[in-house]
Amino acid sequence: MNPFSGNKNKKIIIIVGILIVIAIIYIIVKSSQQTPINVGNNLQNQGNIPVDNKPAEKPAEPELENSALGKFNPVAPEQTLPMDEKKVEEVSKKENVFNLEISPKGISPKEFTVSAGETISLILTSVNSMHTVQFEDSSLSNVYLGVLAGETRGVSFVAPAKSGNYVFYCTQPGHRERGEAGAMRVK
Repeated sequence: MNPFSGNKNKKIIIIVGILIVIAIIYIIVKSSQQTPINVGNNLQNQGNIPVDNKPAEKPAEPELENSALGKFNPVAPEQTLPMDEKKVEEVSKKENVFNLEISPKGISPKEFTVSAGETISLILTSVNSMHTVQFEDSSLSNVYLGVLAGETRGVSFVAPAKSGNYVFYCTQPGHRERGEAGAMRVK
């Protein structure tokens, strides 16, 4: 037996091992290098999809409008935080403010009149329990008031441009049936 043959085998194993490590490193490096795709220039525009490579523009924010309750978004009105008696009294003195009270007896007053297209503010006070009031007409679907027992909140919005009666009601189960409904008359 040749005493050097064992060393020769060890050398071959080490060389093969090094080659395998180099091959693995090469594969990893190659797979991590990806060519960026330019959609606007390299791909066929199938289906007539416009490609202009311009960044998307943000939609314009609607201008806030003034109301008795402060500034509000006419596209997406939001109800106020709970209001204390002092704030309710202060706001109630302003123009186009309508105070509504809701209880098991119904909504009081049952109706009020506004001019078409004018900014109005509703203030809702719950006498007894949780109530959620909204309008029946889809043009006012974004107007919503929710109050807990003894709580008062408000919402400002723009009255519809079309004259008519716009029914509002409590959405809690059974409340509308017991009379918790009313109408906003738009002239």
